[in-house]
Amino acid sequence: MDYFDDFDHLMPGHNEPWLPRELLPASLAGAEQVLSGQAEYQEINDPWNRRLRQYSFGQFSILTPQPGKV
Repeated sequence: MDYFDDFDHLMPGHNEPWLPRELLPASLAGAEQVLSGQAEYQEINDPWNRRLRQYSFGQFSILTPQPGKV
């Protein structure tokens, strides 16, 4: 976040190639909620049948393995 003002857009390696930079602090806040255990999730299976937790935050989601289900 120290370099936030140096960027105009985010260019992730997958999904949408050109995103507003405002997504960066939102994704950091979402990750902090996941790590602190405050975020709600859904248990899903991805296309390779891996069991995951999906944390949805409107413009983006965070996927993690289900504990003990790698």
